[in-house]
Amino acid sequence: MAILVLNRYPKSRADYEEWFKELDDELYMLGYEETINDFNNFSERKSFSNFLKNGEVDYEAINLFNKKPYRAIISLEEGEVLRAASLRDRLGIAGQSLESALAFRNKLIMKTIAQKNGIPVAPFKKIDTPVDIFEFVKQYGFPIVVKPVLGWSSVDTKVFYSERELMNWMKLGEWEHKLVESYIGGRMYHVDGVAIDKHVKFACASSYVNTCLHYLEEKGKGSAMLELEHPLRERLVNFVKNILQKFPTPDITTFHAEIFHTVDDNLVMCEIASRTVGSKVQEIISQAFGIDLNKFVSRAQCGLMDELPSANDLYEPRGIYFVPPRKGILKEYPDSIPFDWCTGYIRTGIVGERYEGPIRSNDCYAICMVKGDSEKRVQERLSIASTYIQENSIWEI
Repeated sequence: MAILVLNRYPKSRADYEEWFKELDDELYMLGYEETINDFNNFSERKSFSNFLKNGEVDYEAINLFNKKPYRAIISLEEGEVLRAASLRDRLGIAGQSLESALAFRNKLIMKTIAQKNGIPVAPFKKIDTPVDIFEFVKQYGFPIVVKPVLGWSSVDTKVFYSERELMNWMKLGEWEHKLVESYIGGRMYHVDGVAIDKHVKFACASSYVNTCLHYLEEKGKGSAMLELEHPLRERLVNFVKNILQKFPTPDITTFHAEIFHTVDDNLVMCEIASRTVGSKVQEIISQAFGIDLNKFVSRAQCGLMDELPSANDLYEPRGIYFVPPRKGILKEYPDSIPFDWCTGYIRTGIVGERYEGPIRSNDCYAICMVKGDSEKRVQERLSIASTYIQENSIWEI
């Protein structure tokens, strides 16, 4: 038989050939034009332009199956979750079904399932017409959040604090395929890990440095792991365990859950995804625990089950911060960071290029990673490192 991989990543980020070297299966890939040539040893491979929205990809996957059947579909990209699930249903392949994928991908379905199962979520409403927004505001007031039902990385997500702000946006006619929900105050956390047969086998809890919406204020985003003894860690993990038990969770999956901790000490689900955390956060998880979540789940879905870190193993918390670009031309920024507790520094900015500030939550021109003995220490060091980068960067406005 064979394994089909739907892929965006370069080999440096997802070395499928190495991951699957024990398998006797042939390897097929449908992927992006930019990365397909990284995988010369795949017996079947084809690249596509506009991969996410290109219906030819689905047609080619079915056509390939009819000629050379495959037993599993591996897909790590959030945008491919629904496509992979739909193909599995159509072809009778084991793995996440479309019903399950929609529960973790469609925010309206996701929040409805949570609400029906007693999992706290913010009040929400599907937007069919502008009247739905006005009625929601009349019932719940400001501030509100408007987001795409199938969005990710907070693209096209808006926060409105007043009727004036809302009216200015309503003029644009961009309310279709979105939902509205109440804004939840407090801090946001995320829990990332592995679930097998609906049971959490590995989990890492972290706090957000700012949130996915702070790019709207031209601020960066980051994460800081909670130490094993942190008073919220066990509560957050148990909260996610309950979600995964109530949802149509795939038999083998990684997960990324975002949770509000309110000012009155309640936990409220923001969203949950049946895929690995992105934005290089999995890199600091690898540093702390020695596990590549994408490698684990890809191998596990093909029948290769690796050992996972123990829930009670001690670890040194890590953190990551995405330094947002300013508006202007980037003229110069540091080649390195002079701190021994810095575990990684990635230069993503292009000197001489003009930036318009952050357009989405992960936009950055530099990424710093640090370690510390607690979440608090990690947060402090992220602040020191990011300040150093910003103070030693030169922008032409």
